[in-house]
Amino acid sequence: MVPVKTTAADGVAVIHWYAPPRGQAVIVLFHGNGGTVADLEPWAAAFHARGCGVVLADYRGYSGNPGSPSEEGLYADARAVLDWLAAQGFKDRGIVLLGWSLGSGVAVQMAVERHPAALVLLAPYTTLVDVAVRQYPIFPVRTLMRDRFDSMSKITAVDAPLMIVAGDRDRIVPPDMGRDLFAAAREPKRALFLPQVGHVIEPSSAFAAVAEFLEQRAAAVAPARSR
Repeated sequence: MVPVKTTAADGVAVIHWYAPPRGQAVIVLFHGNGGTVADLEPWAAAFHARGCGVVLADYRGYSGNPGSPSEEGLYADARAVLDWLAAQGFKDRGIVLLGWSLGSGVAVQMAVERHPAALVLLAPYTTLVDVAVRQYPIFPVRTLMRDRFDSMSKITAVDAPLMIVAGDRDRIVPPDMGRDLFAAAREPKRALFLPQVGHVIEPSSAFAAVAEFLEQRAAAVAPARSR
């Protein structure tokens, strides 16, 4: 993979990692909180082995990138990397968005704005505030939190095929949040709830199902590069 530097609309520059496709879609992967792009490297490797391009998208304030993380800042960084892909000739309908944990909220926002070929959410939440309420029930987090990442209110606006994967043993983002998102989302959609799996979802437990879901939708696996 090679580094790609993008500059968001507010001037913040972020380094991402990219490997080109071999006739398939480009998968843009958004990692979670408290981690780095390395957390999704196994997923990126699995997709690239099947001929897909991959972008391990990063954020301001992570992995040595400048700036301070915020909801709007992360969205700006995501827009910048998608704009970079567009400049390389990759259209929205040739791009699959994948978000894990915190990154699921970034992926949902981009799916509303960009209309990708498909959207894959790993361990997604309804809103980040809901997660905080579960973790800190005695604190007034609903009034204190500025960054809300309200995927629940946005999911009905997503017109891309959706797949949700969650672990039934997830103690950070309860799997019922994934079930609520799934119930509210449009068709076509698929959900996979994995027994004995926690917050970290490895490709060994779910990649085959995700790949099958994408292959069933021609737009998600058609050649992604415009001529």
